[in-house]
Amino acid sequence: MSKFSPIREDLRTTEERRADRTDNPLKNAPHTVENLVGEWPHLYSREEACFPSAPSASTNTGLT
Repeated sequence: MSKFSPIREDLRTTEERRADRTDNPLKNAPHTVENLVGEWPHLYSREEACFPSAPSASTNTGLT
């Protein structure tokens, strides 16, 4: 599994129209602290913005 797989999954969500094409976590990234604690105008949750698709525990991110 590639370290880019979580990003690919986020893109797939948008491609399959499970997420809005203009208002989605990937399109609006990065989400700053000011964005997260202020008024939330997005169709997706703050949790989705803060914690995008995480790689599985077996994924080698190259950071270790």
